[in-house]
Amino acid sequence: MSSYKSFPTTPIDPRDYSCGIFRWRPEWLQKYATPRVFLLVFALLGVIQGANYTYMIASITTLEKRFAFGSKISGLILMTDNAMQLVANPLFGYLANRVHRPRVIALCQLMVVVGCYLAALPYFLYEYTALHTNTNGRNSSITALEYCDNSASVVSDSCNATGAGDGSGDYNAGGAVIPAVIIFCLASCCNGIGFTAFYIIGIPFIDDNVNKKNSPIYISTTAALRLGGPTLGYFLSSFCLRFYENPFHDPGISMKDPRWVGAWWLGFVILGTGVLICSIPMFFFPKNFKTSPLLNRDSYITIENSNTNSGKNFNIHS
Repeated sequence: MSSYKSFPTTPIDPRDYSCGIFRWRPEWLQKYATPRVFLLVFALLGVIQGANYTYMIASITTLEKRFAFGSKISGLILMTDNAMQLVANPLFGYLANRVHRPRVIALCQLMVVVGCYLAALPYFLYEYTALHTNTNGRNSSITALEYCDNSASVVSDSCNATGAGDGSGDYNAGGAVIPAVIIFCLASCCNGIGFTAFYIIGIPFIDDNVNKKNSPIYISTTAALRLGGPTLGYFLSSFCLRFYENPFHDPGISMKDPRWVGAWWLGFVILGTGVLICSIPMFFFPKNFKTSPLLNRDSYITIENSNTNSGKNFNIHS
């Protein structure tokens, strides 16, 4: 008498390997459910998202001049990006195999979009001539703050009133500029979340969904294309800072003038829009691809067990 053993298997949901969102999964969209298409979108997203951090670094001296804070606050703004990564790394590592990874990547990149727009927000909250020109918007008469000299033996009353000339390098940082600093810190936190999702969730997803023989090629290609992000960030900052902070205003000075403040906010808007456009396709990728070794391995075990125990062939739909 033959004995039978049951081998429980997890049923495969067709929606897990088909492109689309919710019930909208058209047939023409399924041809894009391949690791190569995912790699293209993922790498492009990594380049633009990676440019955000270097753009902040390249623009930080302009922000110091514009909002009159020193290097200590600049370090704090840049440090919050890494601090958020320390918090998000273990969390994303725990959730990586328990969620729909492409959609989590897309959601985290939307956080980067929010961070980019937050970084540009202080331009719209603060009058662009507040720290650099007089009330008529021209540089015919310069505010007392621009004449403050920390090396002078006598510091004017106007310099003391604003906190400048005390040698700390953080003049005016304790006043109305604090909300701007908080906004920049929040923007850096959002970028840290996107950076963590890219590496902690995205790279393992590629490794799990391609053949082990091709996995190094996919991962190295992603890493190589990602290196274009810092280059793009520095190039974009050099381009945007050529324009005055308000591109529609003639400051009456040239770029060589130390009072020149470039359009630092413009790059954040461009990068945020780019990340937004590249994040939308991420929502439509499947949880796994049909070429995933995980799916093929499950099907193979089921067939082998069936043949061994019952001597019959079973058709498995995957």
